[in-house]
Amino acid sequence: MIIVHKNIYGDTRSADKVPTLEEFRESNAMHRNDVKECMKFFAYNAHKAGRDHDHTKVSGEAEMYDEFVRAMNGEHNFATGPWRTMHLETERHHLFSRVPEDVNLIDVLEMVADCVCAGISRGNGEVRRIELDPEVLQRAVDNTVEMLKKEIDYVQ
Repeated sequence: MIIVHKNIYGDTRSADKVPTLEEFRESNAMHRNDVKECMKFFAYNAHKAGRDHDHTKVSGEAEMYDEFVRAMNGEHNFATGPWRTMHLETERHHLFSRVPEDVNLIDVLEMVADCVCAGISRGNGEVRRIELDPEVLQRAVDNTVEMLKKEIDYVQ
């Protein structure tokens, strides 16, 4: 939980008087700390997404490998197989295949990291342009705002 205290002296729109220099400094320090705590929340969630990235490749490793081998032998279409379908439906960051209703910017960042790493490591070192639907991106921003608001305890 992030605790944010009422803080009116860092902005002319909320200040009810001209603060002293000390009040002004204190207000700015409070705001900087609040933002730092929010960024720590995002960093924690980004780290968790990275740690858990492609978890279905671990939990369904045998199925994935079986389909991979059969595809390499020309016996199976890996792109439409049951393991890959499950993978795309389960993993939140596959935003070109399925966008979760609660998509957030952590999902977007994980998708970007995934696309860049896959492009560099599996191709010729080039990364294809990522074109995310602006509506998806806006929903991710809106959902991230709501996610953060739920993490904040406002104290007046």
